[in-house]
Amino acid sequence: HSLGRSWLKMLTLSSRPSVLSRIARRGARGVGGGAAYATAAADVQLGAHRHGKGRVRVARRWTGVDDGTGAARFDLLKEWKLQVMVESAANAASFTAGDNTNVVATDSIKNLVCACAKDATRPVSAELFAATVAANLVARYARHERVVVDIEEAPW
Repeated sequence: HSLGRSWLKMLTLSSRPSVLSRIARRGARGVGGGAAYATAAADVQLGAHRHGKGRVRVARRWTGVDDGTGAARFDLLKEWKLQVMVESAANAASFTAGDNTNVVATDSIKNLVCACAKDATRPVSAELFAATVAANLVARYARHERVVVDIEEAPW
């Protein structure tokens, strides 16, 4: 039984130690040559990686918003759908050594988005809200080098 290209594909897609050790054990049991697996596992390098939370939906309602002229007040509702991704060299250990101490939990990211919406005391644009989320995430978790926030605003 030869794994051919499929085992190489698995190595490039997943460099987690559990996958690599499973492949090396398979080779040690005589499935396809253990030395080739061990050599391939040692040559794997972690490429660009990121993690985060997608499909975070949040809505914010402001009541008694002034129209700018002082003549009228109205209620305003905004709904956003966000995807927040963080990148950091500190997260590499979670892929290579199974150490998740530097990884921010996805629920923490979602909760931070909700907290930013609650803290917005005045109506904000989608762009400003996304920038606020990114700034808060970097301020709270300084080990992250880059935060990418994709945002969509639902028409109301």
